[in-house]
Amino acid sequence: MLEDTWRPRAELDLQSIVIFLGVECWNKKAAIDARKKLDAAIELLREFPDMGGRIRLDSIEREYRTMPVDPYIIYYTYADQIITVHRILHQRQDMCTYALVDLD
Repeated sequence: MLEDTWRPRAELDLQSIVIFLGVECWNKKAAIDARKKLDAAIELLREFPDMGGRIRLDSIEREYRTMPVDPYIIYYTYADQIITVHRILHQRQDMCTYALVDLD
């Protein structure tokens, strides 16, 4: 099973999802359920990293993989026994070039 690492923006995405559902929407159960679904998807990807689809944007030289977790999409890469989560975006969010740029 692969180890996982999270880019700072992916960690912020996850926190934002939970805060939005739990605080802004006043729906603690939805926040917990979303977190559980996303955590389960990451665990599945750690075991089967090839199961995600592929995406390549013309302006970014790296190929990313995607895993839908309704209503979100996990964007990740993997190599050398490590899966790296880059972003978690809502399916309705506009995927643009800068959405996958790292801001370290």
